[in-house]
Amino acid sequence: MRTVPVSLGGVTYHLLLNGAALFDLYDRFGDRGSLADHLQGSGRDAFENTCFFLEKLAEQGELWRRYQGYDHGPLPGAEAFRVGLTPMEAVLARKAVVEALAAGFAQEETEKPGTVDKGLLALQKKNGGGIKRGAYLDAAAGFLGLGLREALLLPVGLVLDLAELKIRRLGGRRKE
Repeated sequence: MRTVPVSLGGVTYHLLLNGAALFDLYDRFGDRGSLADHLQGSGRDAFENTCFFLEKLAEQGELWRRYQGYDHGPLPGAEAFRVGLTPMEAVLARKAVVEALAAGFAQEETEKPGTVDKGLLALQKKNGGGIKRGAYLDAAAGFLGLGLREALLLPVGLVLDLAELKIRRLGGRRKE
């Protein structure tokens, strides 16, 4: 598991999306759509949601670090983030939360030799060289606007076809 470090108020927190954090987030926000959608906007709801995400992800990151044998760090609640975050830190925190969500849903490169991802192999053949998982998720989530969950659940070929159609619609050039 990969944690995402973020320094807020002079303290470094290690954000981790694991099963426990994911189910806490699903309990509060539901499992429909992208979790990152709850962080969008500049209103109070987005800020409150960011603080809740920080609480859950920092808690699980700290527990994971303790399990790994590191020294104990802080376990702040959402209220501590609500009171202590500066406006600039709130933006930084939101970015770190989104990065932690992406890292939590990403597949780690610990596959057994001989294991073949047939969808990824077909995509590499179609592209004439290959595409890494990160580039695939970037294309699906960033370029097409799909949620990470949708990008991971949709067949690779379908996502590639959608990207190709969007490129054609934009006149043959990839625009962000």
